[in-house]
Amino acid sequence: MIINKVCDTVLIDRTLGACFNPNQNSDSESKPSPSMLHPTHQARSRESLERLLVATEALLARGRTLEDLKVAEIAAEAGLSVGAFYARFKNKASLLPMLQTRYGEQVRELAPVYFAPERWAGRDLPGRVRLFVRLALRLYLRHRGLLRALAIDWRSWAPERIQATHSSRADFHQQLTGVFLPAADEVRHDDPERAVLAALLFFGATCRDVLLFSRPDHPHPVHLSEAELADQLARAFHAYLTTPAP
Repeated sequence: MIINKVCDTVLIDRTLGACFNPNQNSDSESKPSPSMLHPTHQARSRESLERLLVATEALLARGRTLEDLKVAEIAAEAGLSVGAFYARFKNKASLLPMLQTRYGEQVRELAPVYFAPERWAGRDLPGRVRLFVRLALRLYLRHRGLLRALAIDWRSWAPERIQATHSSRADFHQQLTGVFLPAADEVRHDDPERAVLAALLFFGATCRDVLLFSRPDHPHPVHLSEAELADQLARAFHAYLTTPAP
């Protein structure tokens, strides 16, 4: 498989890591800087901050983009004034690091459950693939609007910023590949771990394009229900891992 190792990591982080990486937000790049976020100390201010974040994600979930959202809309959705928004954020762009951090905290809470050994024990490769696809799709669909906004933001990241986040994601990649490697004897590739990384890359890229950036004007659209999409993705994932090189 002619896939550069660094390229693997970058692409998986930007396609799949967005939805399933409990360490996605642990690096300093995802924390708001003092110039972006005004300090909040009182419980009331923290509550208002949370309301603004919840309101923004709710609007994004309705198909809006951060670019076309107005601060007044976010404030109204949160039941707050525009002044309350600017008391906590410099601008709309400064919402993204806080939204990313908040999402990362939510995923970190799920990680022990998702990656618990007993959840995967006794499963053959098809069973592991089906379970992984179901869990990953659940996160993509639940946070589709937010993940779309974050993916757009990540496209503007400089290469050195991307590289700086790799070390904090080593555990994530180990956890993901660890889900499939107990069934490595069923993988028909010389390097099962590399094959799993490639399969994760393909899976993440498909989810990103189908779920986050699907276009209704595609000349040959394929309309799949959630169940059909999960079935087709699991088939493709498993087929890649178990098909020998031509």
